[in-house]
Formats: sequence, structure tokens, C-alpha cells
Amino acid sequence: VVSVSTKTYNGTTDAEVTATVDTGITGQTLTITGLAGSFDNKNAGTGKTVTINSTNAQVTAGADTDASNYSIIYPETAKGDITAKTLNAVVSAANKVYDGKTDAKVTATVKTRIGEETLTIIGLTGSFADQNVGTDKSVSIDSTRASVQAGAGTRADNYTVVYPAAS
Repeated sequence: VVSVSTKTYNGTTDAEVTATVDTGITGQTLTITGLAGSFDNKNAGTGKTVTINSTNAQVTAGADTDASNYSIIYPETAKGDITAKTLNAVVSAANKVYDGKTDAKVTATVKTRIGEETLTIIGLTGSFADQNVGTDKSVSIDSTRASVQAGAGTRADNYTVVYPAAS
């Protein structure tokens, strides 16, 4: 049985592949190492096709097992998942001149740390704790209308952005 480990989006197609063998004979065990795999593309998704490369596969026989008694047939493909990478947004609120309102202008940044991939967050809103003048005031963040826009060569669905409750 060949299985593919779920991975978090990292901008590559590399897949971690493992295999187990049920010989059907009590006490007869085989261990397979050296399998490699590649997802059909680098993007997050479920049930993705993974091409199996068995070129460097090695079969190790357990005690009381003769590996030459077995012929291992590797599948050409398997299925695997790439989950979206979670990014924590860094939110900051701009200072403002007293206007009797609690609305705050907030901006958010995220760093993908995947090559040249960039994300821009728009629609984020915030509110100061009260309308009074002060320093280091708490700002509540409202991300219900926020959206993530992907830069060139970036897919927003490869990421999940998490916003802080307050700043």
C-alpha cells in the first residue's frame, strides 16, 4: 500500500511517499524505503494526483523473511492532499485626529515566505475602544469584509490568513 503524507503548501510539488507491504504470511515482513513522489501541481487541494517514482526504492526483509520470495509492484500514481499555508496577518492602526468617532484605519500585512509570492489584504476595518483621545489605545479588528488579493504568480487559495482580534 502506497500512501502520500499530507503536506502544507510550500510552493513545490515534492511529495513524501511511504509504502507498506502485507505479505499475507505471519512473521514475513518487508520494509520499503526510497520512494519519491511529485504532486501534479504545487497548489493546495485534496485528492491530488501524485506520480510515484520507485527508481531508488529499496526493499528490506525482516527476520525470517527472504525478499527474493516477493515481487514488488509499485503503482504509478497515488492520491494526496496539500493544505493551505496559514499566515498570521500583522495589523496596525493609523493614528488619527480626534473626530468623536471610534472608526480606525487599519492595514494588514502578511509574509508568505514562498519565493516571490505576495498577498494584499483589503477591506479590513477597525474600531478604537472609545472615541476619546489617548495613546496605545486598543483597536478591535473586523475581518468580515476583508479579502485577500494575490500578486502575480500567487494563488490566494494556497493560503489561509488569520487576523488578530485586537491590535
